[in-house]
Amino acid sequence: MKHVCPSPESPLSRIPLRFREKGADKSQKAPLSLIREQPEHGGRYVYLCRDCYCLITSQAQETAVNAKHVHVFPNPHGLVFEIGCFSDAVCFTLGQPTTEFTWFPGYAWDIAMCISCKKHLGWLYTGRDNSFYGLILQAMVKKET
Repeated sequence: MKHVCPSPESPLSRIPLRFREKGADKSQKAPLSLIREQPEHGGRYVYLCRDCYCLITSQAQETAVNAKHVHVFPNPHGLVFEIGCFSDAVCFTLGQPTTEFTWFPGYAWDIAMCISCKKHLGWLYTGRDNSFYGLILQAMVKKET
């Protein structure tokens, strides 16, 4: 059964959004309808946005960065995040990439948000040769497929 994201109805919908397809140049935009289509997901479970239950990623997209899938980091304001690393996710990025305070040396980060409710889900990390998502595990729920 496919999960369909609810339509976002919010004043936040006026925020300029940048969408990115896997492997596409970050400056390119993909139409929202293309990103909302649910890809085939492998694995035993999927990750959904905790607030709106939009499909974000799956077990098959889990990846290890610096030899670990799960990392715990404090930000400069003292907030601690437990993040999981994923090779792909259905998110949009907000802001400009920066290497300031990066948790992964050699990678710039953008804020990654839910395409439906615009909840902050984590960060897209982009390096010279690859990219991955560092998603806040507490911002998502796991659902068995």
